[in-house]
Amino acid sequence: MTELPPASFRIRPAYDTDVPALRKLACETFPMACPSSITAEDIAKHCDYQFNEERLRNHLTNFAHYLAVAEDTQSGQLLGYLLLIAGAEMDPAAYEKLRVRPSLGVDKLYVRAEYHGSGISRALMDHAVEQAFNCGYSSLWLGTNSENKRALRFYEKQSFEIVGSRTYYVGTTQNDDVVLEKLLVAAPLA
Repeated sequence: MTELPPASFRIRPAYDTDVPALRKLACETFPMACPSSITAEDIAKHCDYQFNEERLRNHLTNFAHYLAVAEDTQSGQLLGYLLLIAGAEMDPAAYEKLRVRPSLGVDKLYVRAEYHGSGISRALMDHAVEQAFNCGYSSLWLGTNSENKRALRFYEKQSFEIVGSRTYYVGTTQNDDVVLEKLLVAAPLA
C-alpha cells in the first residue's frame, strides 16, 4: 500500500448530496473489516442491503442516528465516515452487556485504506465522543469482528474495553464479534 501524505480534512455532518459517494465509500471500506471466511457474495449482499441509497438517506432523517463524514478540504473527496445510533437500536442484546447507560452506539467507523494511520480514524472517534458528551450519553459502544486485530488495537488505544460478545451476520455467514465500551463517566460500583 502506498502511503499518502496526511490529508487536510474536516469532519462534518453528512448531507443528502453525499449519499452516492458515501455508498461507494462504504462498499469499498466494509470488506477490510471482514475475516477471510466471509465470501465475496455475502459481502456484496451485506453492502447491497446496509449501504443502499435509501437506507443511507434514512440515517440522515432518523433523529436517533447521526451520520458524519471526513472530507478532504481540497478535493471534497470523502475519506471516511461515522454512523452513530442512540441507545439499544443497534443491537438490543449487546446493549444489555454494557456497564453504563445511556450509551451511544458507534455503528460504523471506516476510513479509506490509504489513509489508515493519518489521524482520520482518531478524529472521527473524537467526534463521536464529542457528540456523546453533547447529548448526555454515559458511554460509547460498538461491536467488531473478533479477528479484526487492526480495529481492536485502535479501539484499545481509544480506551474501549471488551464487555461481551455477540453474533453478527454478513449475508449468511455468522460472525463472532466482541462488544466494546468506552466509559465517559465512572461505572457504578457493583
